[in-house]
Amino acid sequence: MEVDPGNRIVRLSEDVPTTGGSRNVEYFEQNIQEFRQRLRSFVSRYVPIGDGQPNAFTEYFYVNEDGILAGRQKLQEVFRGPFGVLVAESSYG
Repeated sequence: MEVDPGNRIVRLSEDVPTTGGSRNVEYFEQNIQEFRQRLRSFVSRYVPIGDGQPNAFTEYFYVNEDGILAGRQKLQEVFRGPFGVLVAESSYG
């Protein structure tokens, strides 16, 4: 995924196979849905955690109908211990 810093246009490249279970590379997935008679696009970022583990979702990028980055939500693991995981969320948009 590339974002042009001047006009914030989002471009995706390099197709990743969508079958065969968990992938062992970081990838981005675009989802388009209709909401209140307008199209909304979300680009999700996934990263592999380890062998046999599902890929972890780490960020959403919100893209408007013109392909311009409108917002971002990021989840980041801060701490993991015997009582669970502490995750921080940051967003703008």
